Amino acid sequence: RDAEVVGSNPVASTLGRGENTEKLRFFGVFSLASSFFGILQCALYSFCARQPRQIAPADPAADRPAQQAANSREYNSRRNRLMKMTNAERRDREMVYIADDAVYEEQKTARRLTQRLNTVDRSDFSEIRKIVAELLGKSDDSTFINPPFYCDYGKNIEVGKNFFANYNCTLIDVGKIRIGDNVLLAPNVAIYTAGHPLHPATRNTMYEYGIDISIGNNVWIGGNTVICPGVNIGDNSVIGAGSVVTRDVPAWSVAAGNPCRVIRKITEADRGKHFAGREIDEEAWQDILRIQAEEKDSLKYPALPACKLGS
Repeated sequence: RDAEVVGSNPVASTLGRGENTEKLRFFGVFSLASSFFGILQCALYSFCARQPRQIAPADPAADRPAQQAANSREYNSRRNRLMKMTNAERRDREMVYIADDAVYEEQKTARRLTQRLNTVDRSDFSEIRKIVAELLGKSDDSTFINPPFYCDYGKNIEVGKNFFANYNCTLIDVGKIRIGDNVLLAPNVAIYTAGHPLHPATRNTMYEYGIDISIGNNVWIGGNTVICPGVNIGDNSVIGAGSVVTRDVPAWSVAAGNPCRVIRKITEADRGKHFAGREIDEEAWQDILRIQAEEKDSLKYPALPACKLGS
């Protein structure tokens, strides 16, 4: 009945329609505002996405501590690797090293053998050869050393065929000493691979070094010559007595002096001569030709002559 009354009442019916209209209008405005704000938000997001990112310029000063730290770590890593090497390993790499107990232990064998060599009967050539073969790092039955002879290790000395060292030679073989075939050392020759830093503050820390020396084939080293670390002497050269060799000497050279310098080249004209340009006598020369022809060794007798030159 109430429904009927209301439905039949024009005023009540009009009031009901008015409330519904206001509600519809409110929801319509709210929906329109939501759509507007949604569109605005999408537009703003699209605009921001298209803008390039502004990156602040790098500050070198800010990166410097990090770089310094990285360099320090790399330095310490490298230093630790180096310090893990023994002094003997450092020595063998031509690095500075300290001669510690382990290094001196390596020298004991050579000291015992040189003691035997330097006290053996000098006429017992067989025993001398036996000791020399045990002492040197490389040699053969043709190797001969006239004692006394001195070295640090012995094992670092490698000599080729027909090596001969006369009395009182000293080879300080901290580094390798490599000597070719048919090499002659006169008395008192000194070959030094060892050295020390120049500055006293560094030198007095007891660090030292050894740099390899090489001498080619068919080389004659005159008496009282000193050969310094790192020197290379070429094939077929002659070093004059009393020289101090601080730089490399090329092949086929006559070099002398302090410091040692090349004086001239050895030429074919020198084949038939001996002391101070004197001619080799005919009898000896024919014997020389016979020996060279029989042996047929092009290394030992370079460019074998067909006849005597300079005659």
